[in-house]
Amino acid sequence: MGRLEYKYLVSNDHLENLREYMAPYVSLDPYAARTGHGEYTVRSIYYDNINLDAYFNKLAGIKVRKKFRVRGYNTVPTDASVFLEIKRKNVSTISKNRAPMLYSDVLPLLRTGDFKKYVYNGNGATNPQEQARRFLFYYLQRDLRPAIKVCYEREPYVYKFNRSLRITCDKNVRSSLDTTMQDLGSDHGCVEILPGYFILEVKTYKPYPSWLQYLIADLQLQHQALSKYTMGIDVQRKLGRGIRNVKHRAVRTVKQPRTD
Repeated sequence: MGRLEYKYLVSNDHLENLREYMAPYVSLDPYAARTGHGEYTVRSIYYDNINLDAYFNKLAGIKVRKKFRVRGYNTVPTDASVFLEIKRKNVSTISKNRAPMLYSDVLPLLRTGDFKKYVYNGNGATNPQEQARRFLFYYLQRDLRPAIKVCYEREPYVYKFNRSLRITCDKNVRSSLDTTMQDLGSDHGCVEILPGYFILEVKTYKPYPSWLQYLIADLQLQHQALSKYTMGIDVQRKLGRGIRNVKHRAVRTVKQPRTD
C-alpha cells in the first residue's frame, strides 16, 4: 500500500522554531543520529529518456507518474550501498521499488542486466532482485539515460507514537549536470535550487496528528508540488546549461514554488 506524501516550502528562518516545536513528539531517525550531525546527505542521479518524458509529465500535471534514480548517501565510497529506485506517484500517494547493491557494481549491472549477480538482500528491501528487474525493464524499454544529479542534506524525524509518520527537512537542495556514476559522491558543479528555503516533507499512512496540523497552520504553510528533479533541471536551464543525453525542447513556463 502506498503512503501519502505532502511537501511544504519553508524559510530557513523557521528551522530552529520548527525543531523546538516538534521535539516533544518526534525523535531523530536512527541513521541520522549515528552520523553525529543529525542529518545525512542524499545524492541521486535521475534517469529519463531522450525526450525528458518524466520531466514534462510532471510539468503537465500527469497524476500517475514514475521517476527513476540511483540513490546513495554521504560521500558514497566504492563499498557503500546504493539503491536502484522507481518512485511511483498517484496524486498524493507514493510507493517505491528499491533494490540495494554496491556502488561499484552499478555500472556492471546496467551494462549486463545481471541482477542476480549484483543485487543483494538486505537494507530492508523486499524482494530486491525483483525490484531491480523492474528497474532494468524500464531502463531498457525507455532507453533511460542520466539527466540530472540532485543532492541535499536531510534532517529526518519519526513520530514517537506512530513510527509510520516520518517528517524530513531537506536542506541546501542543489543540482549538477555531472551525472556519471563516478560523480555521485561529489558536489562539483552543484547549483542551489531554493536559496533561503528548505523542503518539509511529511509521509504518513494516516491523517496528521493535531500537533502537526497546528504547526502547519501556525507557519501558514500550504502543501505544494515540489519536485526536486524538475526544479533541478529548471535551475540548470535558466543558467543556459543544456541537459546532456536528451533532445533540447523549448523551456516551458513553469509556475515557481510559492515563497510568500
